Amino acid sequence: GILKDKLKNKLILILPHSGYVDDLLVEKSREGAVILTQDMQLKKRLIKPYLTIRQKKMLMMVE
Repeated sequence: GILKDKLKNKLILILPHSGYVDDLLVEKSREGAVILTQDMQLKKRLIKPYLTIRQKKMLMMVE
């Protein structure tokens, strides 16, 4: 499937760390990673650009 292909091509990053997930995602965002989330509180902490899902079928990049 799509997820398996993306993992194979290393388009998805698996974080081998311990800690609060939101804090790790914010850290990766500050390092330049583009994060996909629906979480409103997390979106406020992320560095732009980040991705969100609209209408259950579209990805939107917030810049």
